[in-house]
Order: sequence, then structure tokens, then C-alpha cells
Amino acid sequence: MRQTFAPGAPPRRIASKSTTLLLLRDLHMTSIRTFCSAVMVTLLAMNTYAATPVDELSTCLSENTNGKDRKLLAKWVFVSMAAHPDMSSFTQVTQAISDETLKAAGLLLTRLLADSCPKETQGAVKAVGPIAIQTAFTVVGQLAFQELMTDKNVLAVTGELQRHMDMQRLAPSVHPK
Repeated sequence: MRQTFAPGAPPRRIASKSTTLLLLRDLHMTSIRTFCSAVMVTLLAMNTYAATPVDELSTCLSENTNGKDRKLLAKWVFVSMAAHPDMSSFTQVTQAISDETLKAAGLLLTRLLADSCPKETQGAVKAVGPIAIQTAFTVVGQLAFQELMTDKNVLAVTGELQRHMDMQRLAPSVHPK
């Protein structure tokens, strides 16, 4: 592309067919470069993403619990929920079982927060307050729930729910056109 200059006049561009094609190619290449740059910046940002203190505590708790620990936490939740008047008719949790579960869960939570993850606990509580502990344990609870839900007996019972569902009424919602 050539530019012509007349004294006192703005530059005027004279474009031929070949320069128009080159301009389009350059514009296309610029778009590709811009897109690639944006992707690179995004990838770099992902690699340098600083986890929040609550994320760090969640990770620490998850990495410092095993399947047995997570099942104990699930038992503690179950025992706690069984105390609700609407749930108590579904199970018989004795005082001895409740005491044993609460003692074991208390020891586990103390180990995790005070011994395994003290820096992460302090950082999370300092950043958002005591709710950080509850939020972080949500991740551990999700892991425990996933582990429990993959048991063949649990899967069998959850699969039975389908027998009591109206699949024809659900079809439009589940399989939209």
C-alpha cells in the first residue's frame, strides 16, 4: 500500500488489488496473533493463579485425610443428622455410638487443623473468619460423599429411585430437542 502526501493535506492511501489482499492477510494474521496472545496470557494467568487461603486449607485437609478419615466424618454428619426430629425415626443411634463417633471426629478435626494444616488454618481464618473452616471441610465432605455413593449397596438403593419416577414426564426436560 502506498501513501501520497500533498502539502497541507492529510495522507491519502492508494490501494491496489494486491495491496488489499495483503492488507486482509495482515489483518487475519493480526487477529490470529491477538487470539494466540490472549490464549498465552490466559494460560500464564492460570499457572500463576494464587489459590485463596480457603482453597489452600481445603487442599491440605483433602491431602491429609484418607478414606477411613472421610468415612468417620460422614459418620459424624450422619449421627448429627439422626438427632433431628424428622430424621430420628429412620435410625437408632445409641448414646454410646454418638459419644464414640463424636470423640473420634473431634480427635480427627484437632489433628487436621492443629497438626496437619496449622498454617493453612491460620491463613484461612485470618482471611475470612471461622467460616473458612466450614467452607474448607465442604470439599472433604464432597470427597466422603463420592466415596460412599460408589458403594454397590448404596448404588443399588439409589438406582431403585428410578422405579418411582415418571420417566415420560421427565423426558422433555432430560432430553430437550
